[in-house]
Amino acid sequence: LDYTDGDPTLWVTTQHAWYKIAGPISGVLPHWSYRKHFTKARVMVEACFHIVSVLREWLPKYPHLSYRAVLQQVIEQSILGRYPLTIKLLIEHYKFIASQLGSLGENLPAGWFQSAFFKQLHRMHESFAIRVAKHEKQKADVEARRLQRERELQQRRQKADDARRHKEETRKQMEKERFEKKKYPMEDLEVLLELPEDEQMRVPHWPVDMTFPLAPNLSGHLLGELAMIYQAMHAYRDVIIGLPAVLSFNGFVMAMIEHNEHVVNGIFIAILETLVKEVPAYTQFLQPVAKPKNFHVKYGLHEQPYSITQFNWPEVLRELLLQAKDQAIDVCYIGKWDPWYGRELVLQSVMSHTQATPFLLPVDFEAMGLADYPTVVKRPMDLYTVAEALHNREYEANPSQFLEDLELIWANAMQYNGAESDIGRTAMNLSEFTSAEYRKYVLEPRRPSSPDTLEEVLTTTEFSQLSLELRIQALSWAIHEILQIERVRVDLATNVEKEFEIWREFRKDERERDQIRRNADRSRREREEAFRLMCINQGIPTNYNNVFSDATKKKHSFIAEFYANITQERTAEEATAIRESKEKEAWLHQALGQLRIRCAPLGKDRFHHRYYVIDGMYLMWEHNDTGAFHTYTKEDELESLLGWLNPKGIRESELKDKLDLISEDLIQNLNAKYTPLPIDTVETTFGLGKTLPLPIFEVSTSKTALETANQAMSGMENLLTKASKTQDSVSSTASTLAEAKTRLLGLEDRITNILPAECLAPDWHCQRLGWRPMVEEVSTAAQLLVLMATWLRQGVIMDLWMDVVLELSRKDWLNLRPKPCRNFCPEIDQQIVYFGNGHAQALADDAKIKHSTPLARPMDTVVREQTVVCRVTKIGYHHGNGDPYAVLSLLPLPLEGLSSHAPGSHLCTMPSSTQKIGRVLLRIMNKLKNDVNAGPFLEPVSTVDFPTYTDIVLKPMDLSTMTVNIKLEKYATSAAFLADIKLIAKNCKLFCDGRFPTLPPMANALVSLAESLVKKHAAELRAPENGGPRPRGRPPKVVVVEKPKPDPIPATITVSLRLENRLPEFIVDWNRYEVAVNRSWKSGEKVRILFRDAHGKPTEHFEATTAGSLSFLDNGLLPWEALRVVWDEDDGSDDSRVNPWY
Repeated sequence: LDYTDGDPTLWVTTQHAWYKIAGPISGVLPHWSYRKHFTKARVMVEACFHIVSVLREWLPKYPHLSYRAVLQQVIEQSILGRYPLTIKLLIEHYKFIASQLGSLGENLPAGWFQSAFFKQLHRMHESFAIRVAKHEKQKADVEARRLQRERELQQRRQKADDARRHKEETRKQMEKERFEKKKYPMEDLEVLLELPEDEQMRVPHWPVDMTFPLAPNLSGHLLGELAMIYQAMHAYRDVIIGLPAVLSFNGFVMAMIEHNEHVVNGIFIAILETLVKEVPAYTQFLQPVAKPKNFHVKYGLHEQPYSITQFNWPEVLRELLLQAKDQAIDVCYIGKWDPWYGRELVLQSVMSHTQATPFLLPVDFEAMGLADYPTVVKRPMDLYTVAEALHNREYEANPSQFLEDLELIWANAMQYNGAESDIGRTAMNLSEFTSAEYRKYVLEPRRPSSPDTLEEVLTTTEFSQLSLELRIQALSWAIHEILQIERVRVDLATNVEKEFEIWREFRKDERERDQIRRNADRSRREREEAFRLMCINQGIPTNYNNVFSDATKKKHSFIAEFYANITQERTAEEATAIRESKEKEAWLHQALGQLRIRCAPLGKDRFHHRYYVIDGMYLMWEHNDTGAFHTYTKEDELESLLGWLNPKGIRESELKDKLDLISEDLIQNLNAKYTPLPIDTVETTFGLGKTLPLPIFEVSTSKTALETANQAMSGMENLLTKASKTQDSVSSTASTLAEAKTRLLGLEDRITNILPAECLAPDWHCQRLGWRPMVEEVSTAAQLLVLMATWLRQGVIMDLWMDVVLELSRKDWLNLRPKPCRNFCPEIDQQIVYFGNGHAQALADDAKIKHSTPLARPMDTVVREQTVVCRVTKIGYHHGNGDPYAVLSLLPLPLEGLSSHAPGSHLCTMPSSTQKIGRVLLRIMNKLKNDVNAGPFLEPVSTVDFPTYTDIVLKPMDLSTMTVNIKLEKYATSAAFLADIKLIAKNCKLFCDGRFPTLPPMANALVSLAESLVKKHAAELRAPENGGPRPRGRPPKVVVVEKPKPDPIPATITVSLRLENRLPEFIVDWNRYEVAVNRSWKSGEKVRILFRDAHGKPTEHFEATTAGSLSFLDNGLLPWEALRVVWDEDDGSDDSRVNPWY
């Protein structure tokens, strides 16, 4: 800036020249091309000019001119120009303005810089400079942090790139190493092609000449079937009910080959029982036709509820085979078809038809307005009429009449309604349906089937006579059905998941143990490195391999000790790792052994031949093409197999590893002597007992089915002789099936004709029409036993028959019920007291109970209104079909020499008038205590809570104290009782009035309730005639009740006594009776009475108070229930009586 001419002039200096820019006064502006470069300089020059202008004009006039006034003048003056000024610009460029004004030198008036304007501008400039510096520092810090983040990000990226490159190099290295191992293992056939031609066709010494060492003639296919069956049975041993506990594979194979009945029967019974219980289709034998509602079937053996035993299981197997093929008709076919059962099925099928509804009942022509129906239809017929005739045995004389009556129904419908009417066409359809059903169930009931099928062979042949192939086929079918059980199928799927979980846990634990081992190794290496650096820092050098030499370790003992500890630690960790690995492998084998995994092969070779290990001792080879099994029996064969397997193949590598693990055990078993395991042959005696639970049918399991049938028939003939009380001889034992059939038919005929009618099933006369032809045509002893069991279950009520002829011993009879539930049953010659009324009551109570099997005949002799002393002369103990009873014969005895009491005297004293009143008052007191207002007055007032109570209330009273007074017989009248009730209200008002205003109204309400109850029971509270005032009014009418006359005492009293103590005890031991009667009884004594549940089990004691008794009878004995009592929970009854010996 140049102020030579007085006005500021702007000069711009460059490298080439000086340039003069006109000042603000001249108004000349710079050239437009470089005007923008000098705008800031121009603004600063004008700022200096405007400040100088304002200060020169105004400061001389006003020396104390303020900062704001100067600033306002400078801003207003600059607004008039081209470049308006701002406060920020003046503060920011304060130093420039001050330097420019300072260059005026002498021309600068004195005191300008001391003016308020410059002082304020100076302070503001310094503050602005501080803020700018702080802001620049913050910007610098932010920039530094940004640069640091960029550097860190760049380092992370570089580290990630390095790790990626290292991983990629490692992968390439592993790929290279895998490629260098020539791609093994690979597909076995591809490995085979790499072998020389002479090696490709080489095979090991397969045991093609030996199927099984104990049975060289057994075919390979049957051995394979037996192996699969055995492994399935072994895997699902807990599912199959009752499978023989000890059964090895060699014992199983030899039992099937030699037909060891003990083992074979046990296996089949266990499997069949499991099927019958587990498979819904076999749980209940299905009927060929659905039975209509309310339709009773009388003909045919339509139910087979027998159990499975070693004698009848072949027949059960045959029926299950037929049910599996949905041949329900053939299931009912045993020996010969029952045409009468077929007629039942025809009738059921026709009545269940959807179009048969109009023909079920007789035509109600009157209600339907068909007046001409009797004229057109001469002989009406309907389905229920046919059913009634069939069940009334009207068709037995003429069996063809059954079909004729059915056809008559359809003919009548077409005759009356016309063949073209709706009902006529329906009748035509039903006629065709009836003919087809009659042909199906009566004429041709059996489906044609191949005679070679297993079920057909079982129909005509004993199971023991079947070929080995058929026996194995039957067992294979049964095992296949076991595997179809729902829970077995679920278990198979679950076990696969469990196996996967076990392996996953094992591998996870293996990885964890390996990681722990690696961490321990890394920790040791770090400790060694730190120790090495420490030694180097102490001046102990290492050799060129960076380890301490033996001489150094020998020189410095702490170094040797350190490395010895490291070595010992490593050895201990390796031993621990080996131990844990063995423990985990043992756990793995145990966990896998607990799973039921069906017969997975050990592995396959290159030709896909399978290898199995059975029972842990037999290595078997299955040919891929033929499926035949062969057993390895020589060590050189096993070694040849191990040498032949190629570890480069996928399948053979896995198979070779598994065989290497068990090869020693296999070789040891090869050298062992093959001997079959001993079979348990201990005899048991259940036989038919599961089918017919009676002693005569308990036969030895070592007997054959024919011997069992003979023993059962001999036992029934003996029972028949007892029942008929004749000396008929027992038939000779049948040696053939034909003789057994003849003997059974004769036995059935004798039993049907001799037994009482109540011992025979009501429908057996119908069912035996089909049963007897079946017996004549049976082909096996199992079928004969099944028909025998069916006859005894459906034709004879065995419980009644057995109950009549069989008697138990006293010990066995008493063991049928636990001791606390038994009734008192005397022994022979024991003296007892018999109560006739109790006997009648026991019979009445027993009649209300629905027994599964009633007594075969009436036997009780009831002597009412009598108490008799008797001696037991005879006792018969009976099972009673689960409700045991005994039949007693009692001989009445004279009373001479026996203690008795005076007739008309009383056992217990009669209650006094106070006791009678107290009984009523106790009932009233119980009602008062249960009232809603009685709560505050139940117990005495607490002197702890209210210490001044006794000072105010001189005579306290409460309901509990009154209860005690009643029991102590302190209330002779009801007035005394009410006086104490009113005393409670009076005391309450005296103490609570003003303190507890809600209590006095409650006490008054209690008094009102007590008065009403006393008034209600006024008749009961009146004193007796001789002890109090006589009641007003007309005397009550005396009603004379005629006492029933006692029955005459017979010479012998017959009694049926239930063992279960659930009925009144009307027979009492004489000693017990004497103790109870000779005791001194007084009214008001406390007694406890034991009560029992519906099964005779003791439940609880009920407490009561004595209240007199009945008088002794004319013979000096007590009547039934002579002691009167009042129960603690008094119901108001005046005639609660018990026996004093309870």
